[in-house]
Amino acid sequence: MASDRIEPVSIVVVDDAKFTLEMLRRVLETTGYTDIRIARSAAEALAMLGERQADILLADWLMPEMDGLGLTREVRAQDAGSGHRTSIILLSGKEEAGALTEAYASGVDHFVTKSPDSEALLEAVRVAVDRIGGSPK
Repeated sequence: MASDRIEPVSIVVVDDAKFTLEMLRRVLETTGYTDIRIARSAAEALAMLGERQADILLADWLMPEMDGLGLTREVRAQDAGSGHRTSIILLSGKEEAGALTEAYASGVDHFVTKSPDSEALLEAVRVAVDRIGGSPK
C-alpha cells in the first residue's frame, strides 16, 4: 500500500539516442509525470543524481563509455552512502535469460525490452511508484 507521500515522483531518463529520450519523455508526460530529467550519458545522469536524487532511473543498457549495468552499480553505491534507494528500470533490446540474470545481479529492479509499445514501460514505472508511495504530478 502506498504511503501518504504527496510530492511528485522524480524520474531521470538516460539514453544516448535523442529520439528514444524524446519518446520516453513524451510517454511519461502524457501519463502525468512532470519531474523528468533527461541525460544523454551515464556520466550526465550520475551528475544529475549527485545534485538531486531521483525516485526512478530509466536507463538504456547499451551506451558508450558506461553502459546501463555500470550506471546501475554506480547509482547503488551512491544510494548506499545516502540511505536512499533509486528504483532502476533498465531498457534493452536484449531478451535472453542470461541478460536478465546479469541485470538483476547488478542491482536492476525492473528490466523492460525496448519496443514501440510503451505499456510494459509504464507498468514498470507504476510498480516503482507504488513501491515508493509517490504520485505522478
